Amino acid sequence: MDLNVSLFRKLSPAIPPVELQGAVLSALRVAERRRVITQLASAIAVNALSLVVLIVSFRWVAVDAARSGFFEFLSAAAADAEVLAAYWQDFAAALLESVPTFGLLLLLSAAFTGLRSLRAALRDLARMRNLKLTHA
Repeated sequence: MDLNVSLFRKLSPAIPPVELQGAVLSALRVAERRRVITQLASAIAVNALSLVVLIVSFRWVAVDAARSGFFEFLSAAAADAEVLAAYWQDFAAALLESVPTFGLLLLLSAAFTGLRSLRAALRDLARMRNLKLTHA
């Protein structure tokens, strides 16, 4: 054991080349820039896809709501408040049965995904700007 310790004490510390630090930092900047560009591209693609799904699901909800009579129930509620007050439990049950739940779920999930991907894209744009400013 003492033999190994004495061997390491005799070694002189290695002196790295002067250009090594610059090369390593440059490689790290390139890798960071590539990572930010990849994340930005994926966020933009997800945002575009969620926008398409949002438009399709909005149309789907409108068609399903019209087909199920949801709008008729809402207009009946606005037109005759006395009948609504008298039969509110039956009216609420019928209204809930006519809600296009799958379309609304798809619409809300597309909106949530779109907002999250927009947030990620804006964050990546800020990172890209910071990379350009600090490493120019």
